[in-house]
Amino acid sequence: MKLVVTPQAIERELKIGIQVNHANDLDQFISQLNVDLEGPEDLQIKDTYYDTPCGLLHEKGLAVRIRNVADSYIMTVKIKVDDEIGISSRREWHVGVKNAELDLDYLRQIPVPISLRPVLKNNVLQPLFKNHFDRLEWILKVKETKMSLAFDSGFTVAGSRQSPISELELELINGEIDVLIETGMSVADLIPSYMAFISKAERGHRILQQSNPMEDRRPECRFRLLKWMGRSLDPLSGPNFREASEALIKIGDPEAISQFLGQIRNKTIPLGLARWMTTKARYWSPS
Repeated sequence: MKLVVTPQAIERELKIGIQVNHANDLDQFISQLNVDLEGPEDLQIKDTYYDTPCGLLHEKGLAVRIRNVADSYIMTVKIKVDDEIGISSRREWHVGVKNAELDLDYLRQIPVPISLRPVLKNNVLQPLFKNHFDRLEWILKVKETKMSLAFDSGFTVAGSRQSPISELELELINGEIDVLIETGMSVADLIPSYMAFISKAERGHRILQQSNPMEDRRPECRFRLLKWMGRSLDPLSGPNFREASEALIKIGDPEAISQFLGQIRNKTIPLGLARWMTTKARYWSPS
């Protein structure tokens, strides 16, 4: 078995958070898009994330996961790179394995940062938490751009604690990132949603540490306030509509305040919020 590197070495993904009660309408909404469409494929997925007991890999921006779908097991290693205009970007490797145990020989071939190589060599990684979720996945083609669109619904579980998963993920297969973003916004225009920034890996580590994202230090710059707003609307944070409201006020966009603030204060995710957040992220991103 040879080590398999994904065709596009950098995974580029847009994540959109939606409320579970809107999920039943999703297939109908997606069918309205003016795109070449395949699917959906219905998958039941079980992930196991490995790390040191203190979460050293996660702290360094690296995730090691084994995914079980039907009778197959895939080991994945992800290394975070700088975010681009609010798009999650990670260097990613996949290799098939026999079961839900790490294949250390192949894991050690991954070019991880030098400081982490002893961690992999000394076999100290442990299973820390799991994801159990259903995935509806479509393949979309818009002009020359091909992407996957997945809706994930389920839970991240760590011991006796858990956090809901309810998100859309658009991942670029090939083509233009701008086309992927606009396609994501076309879906988001049809369903109340927000730009999501909490990964499944962070969700698991936060549960383990019993760490609410809103206990972090609140940022000052507009781009980071935008991310804070998305994080506050995540189920892991409550959601915390008060923090989302305060972030929106501090961002200081009069039109957005007029359009969205009342609904957020009434604990409702507004239609159009995800598009506004994504548009502003592209202008305000420091990258």
